[in-house]
Amino acid sequence: MVFPLKNPKPDFESLDKVIKGEKKPERVHFVEEFADAEIVNHIVKNMMEEKFPDLDETWPSLGSDSHFQKKIDGFLKNGTFKMIDGEPDKIRLKRDIAFYYRMGFDYVPDLYPWTILPILLTAKLKSEKVDSIEARQTADTTDGEFSRGTRNWQEESSGIVSSWEDFEKIEWDKLDMDKIGLEEYFKFAGENLPEGMKMPIVGCLFDPGVVGGFFGFEDFCYGLYEKPDLIKAIIDKFGQANYDLYERAIAMDSVGLAWHADDFAFTSGTMISTDKLRELILPWFKKYADLAHKHNKTFWLHACGNMYELMPELIDDIKIDAKQSFEDKILPVIEFKKKYGDRVAPLGGVDVDKLCRLPEEELKSYCRNILDICMKGGKYAYGTGNSVANYVPIKNYLIMMEEGYNYLK
Repeated sequence: MVFPLKNPKPDFESLDKVIKGEKKPERVHFVEEFADAEIVNHIVKNMMEEKFPDLDETWPSLGSDSHFQKKIDGFLKNGTFKMIDGEPDKIRLKRDIAFYYRMGFDYVPDLYPWTILPILLTAKLKSEKVDSIEARQTADTTDGEFSRGTRNWQEESSGIVSSWEDFEKIEWDKLDMDKIGLEEYFKFAGENLPEGMKMPIVGCLFDPGVVGGFFGFEDFCYGLYEKPDLIKAIIDKFGQANYDLYERAIAMDSVGLAWHADDFAFTSGTMISTDKLRELILPWFKKYADLAHKHNKTFWLHACGNMYELMPELIDDIKIDAKQSFEDKILPVIEFKKKYGDRVAPLGGVDVDKLCRLPEEELKSYCRNILDICMKGGKYAYGTGNSVANYVPIKNYLIMMEEGYNYLK
């Protein structure tokens, strides 16, 4: 078995040059937005020599008993929050670094800074409205140890903001990058990163940022026409919070890129009109990309769904360097590579449904076909079309990874 690797040689500088088209790849570089904690834990506990204590990684929600939720409870009580506040935070980061290092990555996917923005800003309002917020849960049908018991999804109808009164209750001043310990977080990460590895700084504006964090999709859509000033005020306030996050992190030595994760489309088209996205959302994308480029770092975009009507602006105006999230039923990564690959790097592209369902030999052939086409000319990194979800069979994930590892050998 190839993975976990015994002697990885991470080289973020090479990955960066490949993405920019400045260098032809000498090996396949791996890329993911993230792997679910269940996948990470299984491989670390069962396939690696490194040992880490078990962590309660329940997705943060009122009623959870996770370390993160205890930090949120403390924030509600005394108004303070630190990104690293106790051993569980350090253990989680060290474990994730060990996982991605041994799985052959050149960087450590990390969503933590992204997740805290909407959570901290909305914690007070959510605690006040907890009885009126409907729990969106269903059984997690993932097998055995990988099941979470229940799965949560965001409220589609009404959120916590419906008026200017709600807007005024949001404690925007509590999101102080000095007080939450952003520099301390990335300093700790940098001290524990193996030589050759970096971290991304990840942000999110539209969804699950403003839409999922503040409004709920239906109320957001009504608000575009009934309360456009309120919608724009939230977007601009949260857009600035993301900018502050990027600005503070992007200059740090341990941070190698800005990865903006924003879902704004369905299978058939964008979630709201492209005109509204151009008016309200894309100007912030340009600010984020310009900031990254000012620091000679790349700007990657994760965007699900059929958002390709906006590709001209994303490439020519915003100047994204790479794009991730691909579904074969929308636009296979190989077709994206043929159409846009000379201007922007596709990331990943192994359709998650096929990764879950294809028999071994068909999966190998499918992965090799992606590599055959997308590796030509460089400007490509390999992985799933979205993320390594907890329902992806471990065997299939390792097959996908080994096809990439062996491709140029």
